[in-house]
Amino acid sequence: MTPIDPRPGSADHEAHAYPVLPLRGIVVFPHMIFPLFVGHEKAIRAIAYAMKSDARIVLATQKDDGDDDPLPAAMHDTATLAIVQQLFRLSNDIVKLRIAGLSRVRVETYSDRSDYYEATASCLPDTDAGTMEAEALARSVVSDFMRYAMCHRKIPPDVVGVVQSTSDFARLADIVASHLAIRIADRLAILGTLSVVVRLEKVLDLMN
Repeated sequence: MTPIDPRPGSADHEAHAYPVLPLRGIVVFPHMIFPLFVGHEKAIRAIAYAMKSDARIVLATQKDDGDDDPLPAAMHDTATLAIVQQLFRLSNDIVKLRIAGLSRVRVETYSDRSDYYEATASCLPDTDAGTMEAEALARSVVSDFMRYAMCHRKIPPDVVGVVQSTSDFARLADIVASHLAIRIADRLAILGTLSVVVRLEKVLDLMN
């Protein structure tokens, strides 16, 4: 994953209809750029619809990685609104995407479309980001991540640089979380945490 700079976002917290892309064993956080390979016909149709409008799509992690055609109830309600930055068709049935996470969303209802997944979702705002507690925790997160990165050489130097320089504590928590070797359940727990203070605390606990 690559951090987005500057941070994208939207102050629009009203519910809107978006195409949905189910993810297997992946959680994409806001503020991150991520490559995806997609081969499921239904998912490709969702991407095609997104590209005809504003290129925004909801990324919802499946509860069961082995489900080829999950029902709406088989996808997690807390998801990520993303924008498709680039699309490459590798063959007739495989496309490669570069997507950028924008914000957390709550999936409210799915439509009855059968050609692709479509859901109404609303953006979830961060809370507690401007508190002194968040600032103190952020300093600890940066310090611990520097030590973590020294032990995990696969973390790119540019990610370390962004972590050291960012003053956006919500973004900091998400960038660090996306580069930790943690379980999908832990990633989903962080994605579902709106309090930046609690999110930073979770990230610290996972690093330790």
